[in-house]
Amino acid sequence: MHPWRHYVAMGDSFTVGLGDGVEGIEPLGVADRLAAALRLSHAGLQYTNLAQPGLSSAEIRDRQLEPALALKPDLVSIVAGGNDILGRTWDPKGFEANLGQMFEAFACLDATLATATLPKFPLLASLPGPIGLRLHRHITTANAIIQRLASKYRAICLDMAPLSTPFDPALWSSDGIHPNARGYLEITSRLIQRIECEAGVCIPTGERISRMI
Repeated sequence: MHPWRHYVAMGDSFTVGLGDGVEGIEPLGVADRLAAALRLSHAGLQYTNLAQPGLSSAEIRDRQLEPALALKPDLVSIVAGGNDILGRTWDPKGFEANLGQMFEAFACLDATLATATLPKFPLLASLPGPIGLRLHRHITTANAIIQRLASKYRAICLDMAPLSTPFDPALWSSDGIHPNARGYLEITSRLIQRIECEAGVCIPTGERISRMI
């Protein structure tokens, strides 16, 4: 149903799946849920999640790129940027260089690459006007970079805007930054649809996995 043998996930707390639990929903992040779905039609699929919370794009590149390349994956997800724009300094040129280096490395391996834009974090609505507006501009700039690089390297790109505009509190953790378990479930469902459309594959989920995603 799909051709992939080894899926490697890179990123920060989003890829880890950090967030509030929701009763009745398994507490798994998007990468874990995607791997479980992929294994239904390829039981031998290898899965490695290298993500760590709190990392900037530079830290993801420095800590995860070399180990990921050594695994020679044929499917890679890289989600980065949240900690870049929420940190004390925002360097769009540096962010583009970091992300571009990672995308190019896997393009050279001919691996299928998946990524995502940044959501309009619900936290922004609670911040003072000037700070909220500045972060909104940073997110807009970061997303333009992500989309440009995704197009350049033919990466599958999930647009996160529909998950946060308009804000749905049922999908978000109390910190206003991370999705909750239901949010990760919804994101996984949309990502699978995107991968199926862009890669021309079918990813059946089955009854058990459907409850997970």
